[in-house]
Amino acid sequence: MDTKINNQIKNSEIGSKLVSIISDALRIGKENILPETRIITDLNAESLDVLDIRFSIEQEFGFKIGEHEIFDAIGDGMSPAEFSELFTVTYLTDFVDNKIQSLTADQ
Repeated sequence: MDTKINNQIKNSEIGSKLVSIISDALRIGKENILPETRIITDLNAESLDVLDIRFSIEQEFGFKIGEHEIFDAIGDGMSPAEFSELFTVTYLTDFVDNKIQSLTADQ
């Protein structure tokens, strides 16, 4: 199978799991969560919600995420407002995919 297609399938599976995690954490319907949805700005997630999402990701995918790792990966030194604009479902999907790839590369 083509690597690009394989990565799209993998990203789709990760995205689907993340939509479920976000839906459960925020108690909203999955149909309201699209790839471009901004988790804080559009879904009104608060800091405790983001922690819940982070914890659920760790449980689902079997790895730890550092306290500021998601924030730092988007852009070190940015304001909370800038982070809120860039913290989308697509970003989180890519973050998890990159984390999985880096962990499997280390093995």
